[in-house]
Amino acid sequence: VGLGAAIASLPGGDGWEDSPTGSDQRRLPTLLAMLAKIKGPSQLPHGAVLRRIYSFYLCHPSHAVSSPALACLTAYGAPHLVPHAETLAGILSKSLRDSLA
Repeated sequence: VGLGAAIASLPGGDGWEDSPTGSDQRRLPTLLAMLAKIKGPSQLPHGAVLRRIYSFYLCHPSHAVSSPALACLTAYGAPHLVPHAETLAGILSKSLRDSLA
């Protein structure tokens, strides 16, 4: 399955009913954690497509998926995101109250 097919399979709107389920859902955090370790992801052939996928999964209701998605996005080194990465990670974590204090 190519990246174009992966983008096409992203559900529209706010619904997660078409999201990966079962074993695919369990493998997703591991895959995102692996992709977060790539240095210079914008240099990849489909770097812009990957960035869109990471942004999509950043909104996922599961902390196990959204946290690695944030790590993937911070690997791009966006100047508006990197200074706030630690705060955003705290907000995505289960200790939301502690990160807002």
